[in-house]
Amino acid sequence: MAADLIRALLAALAAGVAPGYFWAAVLRPASGPAERLAYSAVLSMASVPVIAVLLARATGGGVTLWVALVAVGMVFGAGLLAYLLKGAAQGSSGPALPSPDRVNDPRILLLIVGAFALALATMLHRPAPGWLLLVTAAGLILAGALAARSAPITGPGSTSAASSGDAHTGTGPAAAGPTGSTPAGGAGSTARTGAPAGPGGPAGTGGPAGTGGPAGSAPTSARTLVAPTGSAAPAEPADVPGPAGSRRPAMPGIGNGALALVLALTAYRAYSGVVRHDWPFLRGGDQFSHAVMAEQILTHGSYGSYLIYPPGFPALTAVICRFCGLTPLELFPVLAPTLLVLCALGAYALASGLWGWQYGIAAAALNGLVLTGAYAGFAEGRYPDLVAAFFLLVMMIAALTTLYQSPTLRSGALVAVVAASAVL
Repeated sequence: MAADLIRALLAALAAGVAPGYFWAAVLRPASGPAERLAYSAVLSMASVPVIAVLLARATGGGVTLWVALVAVGMVFGAGLLAYLLKGAAQGSSGPALPSPDRVNDPRILLLIVGAFALALATMLHRPAPGWLLLVTAAGLILAGALAARSAPITGPGSTSAASSGDAHTGTGPAAAGPTGSTPAGGAGSTARTGAPAGPGGPAGTGGPAGTGGPAGSAPTSARTLVAPTGSAAPAEPADVPGPAGSRRPAMPGIGNGALALVLALTAYRAYSGVVRHDWPFLRGGDQFSHAVMAEQILTHGSYGSYLIYPPGFPALTAVICRFCGLTPLELFPVLAPTLLVLCALGAYALASGLWGWQYGIAAAALNGLVLTGAYAGFAEGRYPDLVAAFFLLVMMIAALTTLYQSPTLRSGALVAVVAASAVL
């Protein structure tokens, strides 16, 4: 099994991940390596099967080794050419939303702990009673609503950031003199506009018009809260997303290690059952349907009206089979568990694009180690449904956040391609 696993993984990387690498750089602004691999995978899965099926039908045969090589080479070569001619996409790659504030209310924390305890009870008790599921869902919704209600408002123009907005209104310590009164000559208002407060010196610098004392004698709080002289806008809160072209801080080594650990644990969860109980057989109600469809694609390039699945997943399977030399019946037991790792990577890409890499790691752990949605699809053998629902659609939402941050032709093309891949 180990030799087959290595061959299958290398073939899957060559056919389902690597071809779209340069396209990911062209269509989306720079991001971390994990996100780049996720977008490279979704673009590869959206393009390689289409070209393979078209070439197979044009030649009147199936997906041969040459058809597989040409399909992968066309996608990779076109992406490299576009990268050399157009360059990488420009724009903001930082989180699209401000990070949620920390929950400090002990009552809300107690409610969250209780809801998670009920969720654990539903996992241990199979089948879970309906009332237990309702109570758990109601507890989570109530905890989220209370946490959102108690969280301070952040963003431009908020009154809770930067010392309750004193620097924005000009009525706090920044605009007051040593005695706490408003300086003469309207220094409280000129601190925002940068207009001179009087002949003695600019507002907020401790000149005669600002405090009545010598220059440089203003309190430290006044100097740090007032916008610099000549600035036409007040200082923004630290958690406001930056303008287009900003770059998020790179994920540190501990973050890369944590993500690698989560993906490794997800792979162990997926493969442990197969190795102990199922090998060398497939699992699920559709255990042989995918093999039949892949064999038809390999031989004829299509399978007519057989079953209900579109040709995308069988075509990609056929390309991988040609690369690794395994039959579909030999391929699925060693490669299908990797789909759960792919789903966890997609959850990371979505959450990190919304709030940052810390939330991306938490989303990957929740998807790969806790939730049963993607795993249930794997256990039933519904591989195309699993890929479409838990990876392609998730990556489509992630692509929409890119379009929201950088509404360009490239980000629009990214959304269109990823959205169409779920149909294929």
